[in-house]
Amino acid sequence: MKLDHLALRTTNRIKTAEFWIKAFGYRISEEFDIPFSNGTFAKSIALKPPTGSDMPELFISDGEEGSVVGDWVKIHGSGLHHAAISVDSVEQTMEEWKRAGYAEFTTSEPIVCSDNSMTQIFTKPSDVNGFVIELIKRSVDSPGFCAGNVKKLMESSKG
Repeated sequence: MKLDHLALRTTNRIKTAEFWIKAFGYRISEEFDIPFSNGTFAKSIALKPPTGSDMPELFISDGEEGSVVGDWVKIHGSGLHHAAISVDSVEQTMEEWKRAGYAEFTTSEPIVCSDNSMTQIFTKPSDVNGFVIELIKRSVDSPGFCAGNVKKLMESSKG
């Protein structure tokens, strides 16, 4: 297991991204919006590390009131939403964690990218660590992220 990425939810993604860029040398990988059925959006910036990998390792999102991200920030405040941990098998780790009582999950089954390049699932927020944990398994040729999965994961962790 190893850390794959961190995701921040904030009131101002641009200001937050500028801090990470100026203070730590991160680089913008991509900016994207995720539309939801209620007409709201999660607006996101993916940042690559200062050197080395071009794989995004920091995702920063904000959203208006009534949006998944906006409502999360209103309830929980700005900050770390989740830490994604790379595992050999999301399904196996999920079952082990359920048996051990480590976490409850937001969906009954992992979410799989349409091209099978990655499998992911979120835990519910925990009193143990104060944030959500994402279990993730990427294929060797996986893209930085799967937009369809991002939306499903965001919807799964409302509130």
